[in-house]
Amino acid sequence: GNLCEMKLSIPPTIFGVDSDEVLAYTTTKKVWIRDRHLGVLYYSLIVAILGWIVGGQILWQNLHFVRKDVYGVPRMRPSIPTVGGCDPMDPDCKSAFQAVDTLPYCRESANPWDGAAPCRHEDSVDGDPDGTVDNKLFFPTAVEVITQHVDEHGDYIEGAGSDCLQGNYLCTKRGSNNGSFYYIADVAGFTVQFTSSYTRGEVHGSSLENTGFYEVCEEKLRTDNRTHKWAERLYKKFDCGGAKESKIPCQAGLKCSEMQEFDIFEQMKMKKLRASLMHRRKGHHGQQEESSFLGVGKGSHAAVEPIAGKAQEGSETMSVYQNPWGDVFTIGQLLKLAGADLDNDYNIDGWPTRQSGTVLEVTVKYNNLYPFLSSFGYTPVKYTYEVKEQPMPYVTRTSYSEEQPDGYPNIRKVEVRYGIMVWFKVGGTLGFFSSMYLLLFFTAALGLIGVATTLTDLIAQRTHPNFFHLQFDVSPDFSDLWTCKTCGFANLEQDTCCQGVPPYKCPKTTEKCNEPRPAESVKNDEA
Repeated sequence: GNLCEMKLSIPPTIFGVDSDEVLAYTTTKKVWIRDRHLGVLYYSLIVAILGWIVGGQILWQNLHFVRKDVYGVPRMRPSIPTVGGCDPMDPDCKSAFQAVDTLPYCRESANPWDGAAPCRHEDSVDGDPDGTVDNKLFFPTAVEVITQHVDEHGDYIEGAGSDCLQGNYLCTKRGSNNGSFYYIADVAGFTVQFTSSYTRGEVHGSSLENTGFYEVCEEKLRTDNRTHKWAERLYKKFDCGGAKESKIPCQAGLKCSEMQEFDIFEQMKMKKLRASLMHRRKGHHGQQEESSFLGVGKGSHAAVEPIAGKAQEGSETMSVYQNPWGDVFTIGQLLKLAGADLDNDYNIDGWPTRQSGTVLEVTVKYNNLYPFLSSFGYTPVKYTYEVKEQPMPYVTRTSYSEEQPDGYPNIRKVEVRYGIMVWFKVGGTLGFFSSMYLLLFFTAALGLIGVATTLTDLIAQRTHPNFFHLQFDVSPDFSDLWTCKTCGFANLEQDTCCQGVPPYKCPKTTEKCNEPRPAESVKNDEA
């Protein structure tokens, strides 16, 4: 109803003062300009502001969620190349090493490269005898065995080398000892199984319960055999802002029902709609296995079933896959994703990475925010692997050989292993809805709407012929007015009586001062 007709229990006076004056409300007077051109300009700015704040910042980027860092425990398990990715500890599992005569960096090859050396196959125990003790794994690519003896001063010295690849280093023969240097054959075929846990607040779990992806940055992929010198490796910056995410496939020979049921209907509490759609699917296509909206099956853990005729001996080994125990990457795939190359990248001394080693940083980034959907309650956790190379001049491990010569410790064998250090980390952020952040964005939107109004006014003042006088009331020149001695009101020259009314009084309903114009003011004007 009409506000003036509302019967409110407010007294007409408060302490003898008119309550309408005490409780008076002040507002801004506005002008309604009926001009479609100004309207299009103003409302276009409003739509742009709301689209940027609501559509871009809130719905697309989910910036109204508080992002908190994820903590977790990483685990790695190395393995040699095996047929179908089988467990090398299984008695029936067979290795799938490439033959050394097919590897061009091996001297045993029919067409060896310059800088080729003898090659040997080693398993994961030989390569890393200390086992997995933290979040780092070392995969040797080259091994130099040095025989040292004590001289007359008590210092260990080594014999002169021959057939050396780098000065007096990487020598296949030292003194009378042959086989002092060799490459590890098919190191790119070795695999690493990654598993991790995550926690932040009340959200926790493991990679075994969620769907995994890996990041593919097109700029990192090597499409040719161009060499990268040390300076380029050290200072090269990759633009991976638009990197693609590829879903980790199931291991060949297994049928995986994915870890987490990524069901948008379940997450957004729309079970009835989901049931209705599934009923229609079954009605049109007959009884079939139920699957989720995003194509991910049911079950809190991976269900694995063998597929007949798959992953038999001689089948192609996958470079990345998932199984019930984790996500498996070959060393070759990690090098590819990092943009690294064992034979075409060189260190500060001109040694290729196969001879000097490098570091691969593997980060599993957890996330639960999705454009548009997360604002409506869809926040399942997923994870993505990001692989980077951290160039180092040398990555080595030095240790005593397992077998020592007669005369030890006066004569000893030392092994210097050059190789790839895989450094596995847990990262990422989980988003939690924040009403305060949402309020800040709406406050920013209101402020930008004020900017839109100001911008429209500035443009209209310079382009619209009538806008200025519609927006502003211009006062007369007070130097040309005469002043009433009774109330002090400044009157126009043509006024013979004072038109003033007291402050905070309505000029239409309040009696004017009506004090006659002083005669001296008329004389002054005439003079």
